[in-house]
Amino acid sequence: MSASQWPDITRPDVGTALVAETPAGAAEVFAALERAPWPDGLLSVNAFVGAEDATALTYTQWAAGAADPAFFERLTGTEPVEYRLYRSTGRQVPAAPGCAVVVSVEFDGPDEQRQRRWVDTVFDALTSEAAPPAGLISANFHLSTDGTRLINYAEWTDARAHRDAMAKSGQGTVGSAPQWRRVLDFPVRRREFRRYHLLRGLSAPSRPQVLVTGATGAVGGQVVAQLRASGTPVRALVRDPGSAALPDGVDVRRGDLLAPETVAAAAEGADVAFLMWPFPTTDVVPAVLDALARHVRRVVFLSSGAVRDDLEEQENAIGAWHAEVERAIERSGLEWTFLRPHAFATNTLAWAPQIRDGDVVRGVYGAAAMPLLHEADIAAVAVRALVEGGHVGKRYVLTGPEALTQAEQVRVIGEAIGRPLRWEEITPEAARQRMLDQWPAAVVDVMLGAQARLVAEPGPRTSTVEEVTGVPARTFREWATDHAADFR
Repeated sequence: MSASQWPDITRPDVGTALVAETPAGAAEVFAALERAPWPDGLLSVNAFVGAEDATALTYTQWAAGAADPAFFERLTGTEPVEYRLYRSTGRQVPAAPGCAVVVSVEFDGPDEQRQRRWVDTVFDALTSEAAPPAGLISANFHLSTDGTRLINYAEWTDARAHRDAMAKSGQGTVGSAPQWRRVLDFPVRRREFRRYHLLRGLSAPSRPQVLVTGATGAVGGQVVAQLRASGTPVRALVRDPGSAALPDGVDVRRGDLLAPETVAAAAEGADVAFLMWPFPTTDVVPAVLDALARHVRRVVFLSSGAVRDDLEEQENAIGAWHAEVERAIERSGLEWTFLRPHAFATNTLAWAPQIRDGDVVRGVYGAAAMPLLHEADIAAVAVRALVEGGHVGKRYVLTGPEALTQAEQVRVIGEAIGRPLRWEEITPEAARQRMLDQWPAAVVDVMLGAQARLVAEPGPRTSTVEEVTGVPARTFREWATDHAADFR
């Protein structure tokens, strides 16, 4: 945590604010908050003391979906109100704040439209003034999530400036334009204000803006979802924004990795990027990396477990093109982290049509054993590398926790969907013809060759997922349970 003089009201990773006034001393409240372990998603804590009385105000900022009123109440003894920022003037003058004026408005019942109308009425009055009130730095209007109240957290140069503005208007407002009459006549249950001085503040560093490529895929979609859940600002590069089903709050940009100019436009303002390269050709990779390097400082690349550092020439096509992308990233001057996942659990979704049609899965090398990876675990490692320090220059080899044969995988899927399934072996030639409908010949040959080797020697296992995230990798049974609907 870093010392902070005043809250950054408009920081982009804030979802909601928990705010409470309490008669307890602000110093004691802040000390309690400072001593307690900070829960995930708590971004800042600011404690204020009343300028005219002993009332304390505690203002905390939280990532989207992370607000914890129970945590707040345990430490302050006061139940907070959850607010979401609606409108802000931004800081209109460069002066440092010396006083916070909090206007509290309460309505007779929940009505979000009424909340918004009141704020819009005040904005109209403010903008109708020939000049902003002397000493007003910013006005920041927050609506309670229950629809019953709102606050204007306003920053002033000092308490005297606010008192002078109120006295000048002579009507209990900070301005004298005729439009203020509409504010005064607006029906509310209660309206009051208090002036505060800042006591102390702490804040977590703002999370980086992350550009995610492949955002609609299995891994990329999980990266987007987990970043948003942590309150990290996310920008998604997609070919068709209209059909991209992404979480609320994601900044969706149209683009294509094969069109580097669109990557440059999407990367503007981003800090780090999650990059994947699903194409066998690497001709445009340098141009894409150049586009990224104009804006971002670090890339987390979803490479492949097929890459071998002990080989000058990779032994298969998948390893070769991913190794070439890795080398290009190393030459680009960007900071980097490489993720090298082995077998993806999502590969078993290729069996879904057979499973929906019957109880038999026909395939080749049923005795091939591999520790399949849940896409959520790949994403969890990616997210750590994107938002935390300490991962630059790392090559993370990722696997699932247990090696299961393909025949065993089919059985586990059957248990997850509630009916027995069995494996039926076919020839490699028949399997190759079927796979050519989905992948290029070079990729098919690599996959079949790898499966053949896994019969004699199961795929490697690592503990990297747990080492990076602190949580053991998910089992294939957990994956099958999560995806049971895909097989029904």
